[in-house]
Amino acid sequence: MLQNNFHTEPNISCFQSHLCNCFLRMTDMENLYKFQGYSPIDETTTNNFAAGTGPGPTGKNCYCLYFGEDCCAAIDNMVKFMLDQAREAHMESILSASVVKVLVWNFITQGQSSWRASKPCIHGSSEHLETPQEVHARTKQHEAERN
Repeated sequence: MLQNNFHTEPNISCFQSHLCNCFLRMTDMENLYKFQGYSPIDETTTNNFAAGTGPGPTGKNCYCLYFGEDCCAAIDNMVKFMLDQAREAHMESILSASVVKVLVWNFITQGQSSWRASKPCIHGSSEHLETPQEVHARTKQHEAERN
């Protein structure tokens, strides 16, 4: 019978993979590099919550990301969820909550880069926004460079 050595030998790669899978489940995404379809919380909802005039997130919405200023509201909820999931899977936490938080920020940065990739940017040669064709070409070039 094979023995699970996860508890006896720290396996950071396995634990990091668990954290990434939790992050993808919370965001309903399949891959960190394919966030183009992600729907972050809109600015109105975020501003109303920050001002105390709107409801706070509940249920799965407490993990929704906001890619603008002050985007860290969901991070602590995500870290707690990930560590709880690890405990439920009988995985010994080999990383502290602060290290997990750094990994979550890394996942968010990767997802945010992917999400932004399909949005028009200011054209490199002037001050106008890219056309849809330029966005498509840039996105394809970015995908080719990643592979």
